[in-house]
Parts: sequence; structure tokens; C-alpha cells
Amino acid sequence: MISLVPRTLRAAAIACLVLALPSATLFAQSRTGIVTGRIVEAVGGAPISNAQVNIVGTTLGGLTNDDGRFTVRSVPAGPVTVRALRIGYAEASRQITVNVG
Repeated sequence: MISLVPRTLRAAAIACLVLALPSATLFAQSRTGIVTGRIVEAVGGAPISNAQVNIVGTTLGGLTNDDGRFTVRSVPAGPVTVRALRIGYAEASRQITVNVG
């Protein structure tokens, strides 16, 4: 879970729990995994819909659903940075390790 902080509450703590799940499909020369998670407000934990989530340094990403959940597929295995952006909130990012299954 990545918690976004409203710009007016930048001093609030930002929490993160992003799961790196192994990909069910492996390509001959590609080692990838799936990243899933949830974007919520740091204060109160309300889900944030339509937040932009991307894997830094790639073109991979998407938007959160109404419950703040997202899935990004075909993420290269190894350490990556997940970044979340939404108008009206401070940017949040977390480094995770994506495993191949």
C-alpha cells in the first residue's frame, strides 16, 4: 500500500505495502513479475482512485481503481521503484524487489 499525503499534510507519515508477485508467464528471454498494491491516503487510509502508478525508468504503469488497487504486469525482475501520483497529493514512491516465479 502506498499512502499519498494531501499537499496540505506533507509532514504526515507515508506508508507503503506493495506486493511483487511472480509472473505466471515467463518468456524465453524475459524475466518478469507482477506488481500489485493499493494507494490510500496517509491520514485516514481512504482509497485514492485514478492515481497514476508507474515503474520508474520504464513505460509500465496504470491507474488505480475505485478501491485504490492497481496491477502492473511484465515488470522486470529485480529492484524497481514504484511511484504514485495524483493531483492534490504529494508524490510517493517505494523501492521493491520483483521476483520471477
